[in-house]
Amino acid sequence: MIESFRIAMQAIASNKMRSLLTMLGIIIGIASVVAIVSIGNGTQASLEESFAELGTDSISLQTARNTKLSPGEEFTMTDVEAIADRFEDEVTYVLPNISGQATIQADIDDAGVSVNGTIAEGDVINNLEMVSGRFLMDHEVDEYRNSIVIGDDLAEELFGEAQAVGETIHLKRGNTTTGYLVVGVYEAQESVMGFTGYTIYAPYTTIEKIMHFNGKVPSITVKLEQDVDVNDFGSRMIAFMEARKGNVGEGKYDTFSAESIMEMASEMLGLLTTVISAIAAISLLVGGIGVMNIMLVSVTERIREIGIRKALGAKRSAILQQFLIEAVVITLIGGIIGIVLGAVMGSVAGNLLDMKATISLDAVLIATGFSMLIGIFFGLYPANRAAKLDPIEALRHE
Repeated sequence: MIESFRIAMQAIASNKMRSLLTMLGIIIGIASVVAIVSIGNGTQASLEESFAELGTDSISLQTARNTKLSPGEEFTMTDVEAIADRFEDEVTYVLPNISGQATIQADIDDAGVSVNGTIAEGDVINNLEMVSGRFLMDHEVDEYRNSIVIGDDLAEELFGEAQAVGETIHLKRGNTTTGYLVVGVYEAQESVMGFTGYTIYAPYTTIEKIMHFNGKVPSITVKLEQDVDVNDFGSRMIAFMEARKGNVGEGKYDTFSAESIMEMASEMLGLLTTVISAIAAISLLVGGIGVMNIMLVSVTERIREIGIRKALGAKRSAILQQFLIEAVVITLIGGIIGIVLGAVMGSVAGNLLDMKATISLDAVLIATGFSMLIGIFFGLYPANRAAKLDPIEALRHE
């Protein structure tokens, strides 16, 4: 075995350029697969981190898509209170989702903002980190105050380096312009999937009054205790609301959670990574055919050598082993180069995409094993052909 490996290395070293060209298909295929898998893993980790910032312990109850509710089936503040009472041991906060769009009356490039109605604990519910000032207080919610909390990105756009807390921002909605007092600034995070935009938080009572929801609540968000299963809770919350509204089994309500979206995104990303990797792996087939072709050439060039070895008593299995090892060594070296190249490509792509590409040990082991299998599979025919040569005919070969 060791002698066969030494002979294989000598044969590869004596034809460096030919060996490198033979490995090229293997190198490209392995590098592509490793790079794609590492980028896919990095993207998935980045997605999970982004969704974690949104809070995977929150779930929203909303109207099902393409569903029309009667006035009696719509959500109200009474429903918010009922959920809080019914599931008091499982929930931390229950929040009516009341939001809308407005325009800032200021000379900035992007004047559109999303205004979210919330409660005094909105910073905890939305995982906000305050930079300056404070978040909303209970009395501001109870008294319909025009108090707002803005992101540091909007604060910098409007006031530069100056202190934003204590300043007044004028928001226009329709034909009405209203002034709002900035009481706090939070650290704005880039939204999931790269979408950006300014988000302002204000008392939900104020937003409900200004936007004329008339006691109706578009959707309800619940922040759960740590040990509560989000999906199971969602099913029970829907059943509870259907029983309250008298439309059990009609499928008029649905839930939305960062965890469910994260699971769906991870599944789709995993499928996409697998498909692209499979396409990239086609070059491995091409590389394997190249290995077979070169090994056939090698057998032809070394027919006299094979004849001499057989005349000296070399068994058929020894000849078979020699050429199989040579094919495996070629593909294994190509695989190792491909793994290193793929890791570099993944790292560079990760830096360009502003994420950390993660090299998967499973992908490395699979790539290494696959390259060896290619060597065995595509080297078997040339090796078998060499082993079957008649020693007399081989010695006569010129």
